[in-house]
Amino acid sequence: PRIVGAERIDLATVGNERDLIGVLAQIKRAEAAGKRSVLVVDARNTSLGWGSLEEVRQGLIRVRNTGGHVFAYLEQATIKDYYHDSVAEEIYIHPAGSLEVYGLSATKLYFKGALDKLGVRVEALFIDEYKSFHEPFTRTSQSPADEQQTRAILRSTYNQLTADIATGRRLSPADVAAKIDDAPFTPERAL
Repeated sequence: PRIVGAERIDLATVGNERDLIGVLAQIKRAEAAGKRSVLVVDARNTSLGWGSLEEVRQGLIRVRNTGGHVFAYLEQATIKDYYHDSVAEEIYIHPAGSLEVYGLSATKLYFKGALDKLGVRVEALFIDEYKSFHEPFTRTSQSPADEQQTRAILRSTYNQLTADIATGRRLSPADVAAKIDDAPFTPERAL
């Protein structure tokens, strides 16, 4: 058997922009190495935001496109973990792990009731119904306009997410959406 040196990318260690730049530089070196590169992405407990995950994911795609190899390791995987690892040739899940891809949601806290009890009055400039920054301080619940825009953002993000996962795993977006609806998965079912 041939012994190959693989580089590990541990996304749990990325805590700030400097760490992210280091990971992206590591991916860039792997991209330059082409067929000689082998990356193992450890996606446990990643705290990266969606934008940073997209940047890492695009870098992993470039590594694959230059002939490099990308493998991924997951344990208790969320949809964020699976999203960036969906570009890997193989995804390995710990035998006691699970794939918990439930979709997307948004939660907002409203403070007006608490502020009223404290006697605090908030003055905010209302510009347009879809400008909802002030709502947590001036309302006790979400306005219809804010609910509409939040749903639109979630729907758009979900559609992009399922399309990207579908491309990475060579499935249709409808198949990916059906699998998300059927979550969670044990390691056996996830494969």
